[in-house]
Formats: sequence, C-alpha cells, structure tokens
Amino acid sequence: MVPINRNILLVDDEPNTLSGYKRLLSSYFRVHTATSGTGGLQLLEKEGPFAALVVDYAMPGMNGVEFVINARRRAPRTTRIMLSGRGDLDIAIEALNRGSIFAYLKKPVSVEELLYTVIKAVEQYHDQRNDFSGLEDDQLSGLSHLYAGLHYSDLKDTSGAITCFREAQGCFRAQGDQTNLLRTNNYLAGEIIETGQLEDDSLYAEELGEIVTEVSAILKAERSLLSPEDQQRYPFLASMTGDGGTGPPAGGQSVSALAGAAEIERFAVQLLGNFYITKGQKQLDEHFWKRPKAKLLFLYLATHRHKKIERDLILESFWPEMTVKQAANNFSSCLYTLRQVLAREIVYFDKGFCWLNKGAFVFDVDQFEAMAGIGSNRMQEGREIEAISDLEEAVSCYTGSYLEEYSYLDWIMVERKRLQRIYLKTLIDLAELLTRQGQYAQAAEVLEKAPVDENYDDAMLYKLIKYYIKAGKTGRAQVRYNYYRDLLIDELGIEPDPKIEQLLK
Repeated sequence: MVPINRNILLVDDEPNTLSGYKRLLSSYFRVHTATSGTGGLQLLEKEGPFAALVVDYAMPGMNGVEFVINARRRAPRTTRIMLSGRGDLDIAIEALNRGSIFAYLKKPVSVEELLYTVIKAVEQYHDQRNDFSGLEDDQLSGLSHLYAGLHYSDLKDTSGAITCFREAQGCFRAQGDQTNLLRTNNYLAGEIIETGQLEDDSLYAEELGEIVTEVSAILKAERSLLSPEDQQRYPFLASMTGDGGTGPPAGGQSVSALAGAAEIERFAVQLLGNFYITKGQKQLDEHFWKRPKAKLLFLYLATHRHKKIERDLILESFWPEMTVKQAANNFSSCLYTLRQVLAREIVYFDKGFCWLNKGAFVFDVDQFEAMAGIGSNRMQEGREIEAISDLEEAVSCYTGSYLEEYSYLDWIMVERKRLQRIYLKTLIDLAELLTRQGQYAQAAEVLEKAPVDENYDDAMLYKLIKYYIKAGKTGRAQVRYNYYRDLLIDELGIEPDPKIEQLLK
C-alpha cells in the first residue's frame, strides 16, 4: 500500500495566523508555510508533492485565486482549500471555476472545521490517485469521523453524531491515541445524554458506564492527558472521573482565571414561593434545564448551598432503587447537563463531593435570613426603629413557602419548616415592636401574614385579636376570630383557647 502523503502547505501573509494553523495541524501532518503566493509556489516545487494546500484569499501581490491557478498548473493532484474573511460569493465562484478548489471556508474558521476539511482533502488526494479507497490510517480516519460527528451534533442530529463518534472511538482505540479517545468519549457521552433515554434504554446506560470506566482507567494511568484547559473544554471528562481538579483553586485564585474563562455571570434565584432563576433581565424557563433531574439536582445543591454534599448521599436521595453503578451513571449525566446549562466553574465536583459556587448566585433565602437576623439582633440591642425596618424587609423577602410547588421531597420539607419557623418569629418580633410604637392595627396586619400550620398556636391568635381590640377594631377582631377558629378546626382539628373568645366580650 502506498504510504499516506502527510505534506500540507499553508499560505497566508499573516504570520500569527500561520503559526496558529501550524500548531493545530502539526500533530497530524508535516506542515510547510509561506507568507506569500510566490513563496508558496517555490515550496510546491522544492518540497512537494503536497497532499493539500490551504491559502488565504486576501494577500498582497498574488491573491489566493491567482495562487491556486498557478498551483494547479504545477501540482494538479494537490487538493486546494481557500480561506477568506470577506465571505464574498464572487470570490468563491471564481476560485471554484478557475482554481478548481476542493473547499472554500469563511474566516474565522473553527478548529474543528479546518482540521476536518484538511483531513477530507487528504483523503480526496489519495482517492484521485487510486492509492486506496478511504483513509486507512486509524488516526486520520478517527479524526475524520470525530469531526463528522461534531458536524452532525451542530445539526442536532443526535443519531448521526453518535454513529460517527463510535467510529472515531474504534479508530483511536486501535491507534492507541488516548488523547483523542478522551475527547471522543466526551462528545459521545454528551450525545447519549442528549437522547434523554438513559433511564429508559439500558443499552445507552451500559454504554455510558463503559465510557466512565474507560475514561477513569486512562486518567488513572496518565493524569497529564487531561490538562486544566481540557477540563474547561471537556467538562464531561472531569465530571465523570469524580476528580480532575474541578474544585475551587487554591490561593484565592478565581475559578475563571484558572480556566481562562470569562467572569462568572451571577444568577438571581428565587426559592421562596415558586422557583425561578434569572440571568440579567431574562427569566430562564423550563427548557433551560434540558432534563428535569438536572433542575432537581440544582435545587438540592441550592438547598444545601452552605456545605459540600457527598455524592453517595445524592445517589441515595435521587435513585434509591437503582444499583450504585446505575445511580452513579445517572448522577454523572445530570451533573454534566447542569454544567452545560450553568457553566462548569459554577458547579464543583471534587473528591466525591459536589457543591455550588455561591459567588455565582444571589439567593432570596439568604437575603431573607440575613435581614431577619439583623432585625432580631437590633431588637435585642434596643434599636427598635432600625429593627422594625430590617424585619419589614425580611417579611417582604418571604414571598411564599420554600419551593412550594414541591410538596413530596423530604429534604425540601425539612428546609421549608425551618424557614417557616424563622418567618413566624420575624412576624411576632415585628408585631411586638409595632405595639411598642402604639401601632396596634399595623401589628395585627403583620400577624395576619402568619400561615396557619403546625407552628400556629393560640398565643398567635390571642395577640391578633388583642391588637385589633387595642386598635379599636372590635368588629374586625370578631370577624378574624371566627375565620381563624374555623380554619384551626378544619386544618389542625383544634379549638381555640376559650380565653381568646373572652377578649371579645
């Protein structure tokens, strides 16, 4: 079999652009560069034959079209690719007609698109020479399938992407190319998760488990294959291994700085009442989360936002009926999805623990608890006017029971009851302070906000009726007594203390 010709010629008058392209392609090809059309033609004659050439259109002296016309005469079998930042249809037509180019790419061109196009150009070069039918080199064939998979992924063709990534996976395994095998596993796992069929399709779940095992084995043998940059670009790899340095960096360095990412955007999260999350001025809808379990995982981490949570505890809470392996796979896929929709530097997973970067969020619950605590402290210090203002703000923050649309999860109920107790104490303290200012009607209105639940007692109702009477609103006191008496009987099955009714007489 004829050996593969890996000679590639790059022609561009921008040295920095040439350097970037050369770094990308040198891992797979022997790359020659020229900064002018004349220099490129000289290399064609001295260093050829070349399997493919890549030339920029906008060059002084000899432009890209003129270059490919001359290159075609000197090396007719070399496959020709043209780049242009202008996106001009006339340029593309001229290059196709006069230079017989293989591909026309508009700059800026992505790494994936350029490498994929060059690989296909090399394949075209050998096909027209009848050297072989298709690429026989496992590495180049793997790259061809890998970037074809990315193309299908961009088109939202999950089935096509999975097929290509599986082919690439086999090629890289045969070649022993662990780095590209890791990358392929990252993309393949992502597409499997995108199907949304993990919990229904045992074959997908099994395949994902095999990916986890393979990734873990590769990284255990050679951790250096997954650099910090790779962890940022391929978050699935880090999330699947349960390691990979995905926790916060040491020395006070920001996560964004470590990953080379942009500054973390802050999300406003409402957990009191109905849950919603906003970024900037935009409220994010249900489609934002992609998977219901990813949303639920966020709520779990938000509920326990002040500490790190063991993965095993999450597995027991979310998938108690599954085997450890199945539950771990589901957790990994949920974590991967959550990192996709929020950002990897916002959701940490390190050494078996998972937690949120609290600096990326503003929680209404934290605001409520902070103001309630400040108001309570100032009340004890005798700073009553300031305390009233603080407690009123705390009450305004409490827009409803904690995640009130979720009534079936134990970990939500525990937090809900804790916050309800704080809210009730806040109402009582605020009402007491208002009565000290002689504002009995306002104090009664504050107590009206108290929910009738297991925390509600006769003392609360007694104060409410007493304050209305003190405010001279006896009729209102009677109406509210009748209402709360019926509510207590219906909701809690208890009768009010007879002493309360005596207040009305």
